[in-house]
Amino acid sequence: MNFNTRGMGLKFKRKVFYTGADALKRGEGLCYNADSGTATENDEARNTDVERPSTSNNLNFAGVTAEAYAANAQGQEITIYEPGSVCDIRADVAMTVNSGRLTCMVNGDQSAFGRGGLPGRGSAIPLQTTPTASTTSSNGPISSSLDGTASFVVSTKTLTKTGLFTNAAVGDKVICLGAAVAATSLTPVTAGVATIATRTSADVAVLDDDFDGTAATTVVGAFLVVRGDGTFLAYLEDGPESGLAQWHTPLTSGTTAPMNGGTTFINGGLTLAADDAGTLAAATQIGVRKFFECMGTLTTSDYQPTVVGKKSSNASASAVEEALGSLEFDAAGECALLEWTGTGSAWKCITTTAVQA
Repeated sequence: MNFNTRGMGLKFKRKVFYTGADALKRGEGLCYNADSGTATENDEARNTDVERPSTSNNLNFAGVTAEAYAANAQGQEITIYEPGSVCDIRADVAMTVNSGRLTCMVNGDQSAFGRGGLPGRGSAIPLQTTPTASTTSSNGPISSSLDGTASFVVSTKTLTKTGLFTNAAVGDKVICLGAAVAATSLTPVTAGVATIATRTSADVAVLDDDFDGTAATTVVGAFLVVRGDGTFLAYLEDGPESGLAQWHTPLTSGTTAPMNGGTTFINGGLTLAADDAGTLAAATQIGVRKFFECMGTLTTSDYQPTVVGKKSSNASASAVEEALGSLEFDAAGECALLEWTGTGSAWKCITTTAVQA
């Protein structure tokens, strides 16, 4: 910890061991490997070993990298800034000083901070406004399409969305947060990062990668355009775990479980011939929160996660709660906040604009 003086934000530094072999960029979020080794052994490495965020460690946020580190096949000791620090974070979406929040992502541009989810460890409050998108010399967020209306032709690696590339240039990164065939939503495209190889117009760009797409056809999804690896000043929130943020692409008759705890952003722009009905697993600690937000329109069927829980009811004065079996999302802006109560092994729906079934 540094002694705070004017012009120097408070930082909580810690040495940890990164178990991955890949390189790390400055300002990336990491999580503790809290279940490493043999569960019955006394192993304090579970509080010193860190790894990239995932859907299995999202409730164990450690902090962000204090600097960049080259790849090391054996893993390496690194320095992180812990929650409560004022430090730089790698941001993929625009920030406005002292407004809103950003949350570390478990997929898409893994370890970077994107659209804000729940408050707490793993989320950050901006203390700097990012440069405007027209400032072509500045690294950082350029533009975004999060409602499922951007289309990507896998075979030609061509991405199309009105105005998405107005301020983009060759070499800028395009981050796919998830996509699938609009007509059937049967063929997913892997979330990941590509580079603009050709900027055809303000509306069209050809990328250098197909995001591991398996269909020689057009898919729709959510995309970010980012220049370089921009880092910006923020306050790392402390307190309960935010659970980080996941982008989920619904698939016809899908059964993939949403991330336990944290925020799940639901990709839109798809037609589902049948509901995607993965089960939200039980939490292991009372007070864990789960937030869903639908980012675009889903037609024909819904994203309908199965939830063992309780919902409020106004049916009668004596029945203040009823069983909750699922939530139904099919429109942009629909959301739901749940909390694990432990009582009766149930999630309690605190508030929602989605249909409770």
